[in-house]
Amino acid sequence: MCSELQSWLERQRPMGLQIIPAESHPFHDLNRITYDALDGGPEESGVAALGRALEHIHLGWAFLSWTLRLPLLNYLTQMVADAAGGGPVTVQRCESSRSGKQEFGLDEIRTPSIKPEDRATPR
Repeated sequence: MCSELQSWLERQRPMGLQIIPAESHPFHDLNRITYDALDGGPEESGVAALGRALEHIHLGWAFLSWTLRLPLLNYLTQMVADAAGGGPVTVQRCESSRSGKQEFGLDEIRTPSIKPEDRATPR
């Protein structure tokens, strides 16, 4: 199912979306389709990740994405997807992806850290 979804997404020619195989994820093993905006925010997985990928196609798909990502609707569509065979399946990373992020141009990505001076102090 993942390869068919990847093929469909690539045929839509999404702007600014890089699709990499789950086996090559540079940070951890995956168990669902995963979207990382590479902006230091949290990753999204499952239906929410698919929705984020749809945002890269055009405004019509982006509107569908925003609708799918509404909290209650996202939960319900994820349950339907899981019941239809799209449930979590852990994919182990290959050994080469464990050693570095250079293959996909991710070598400059850093894990965000909060310094003590950056934390908000109560007033």
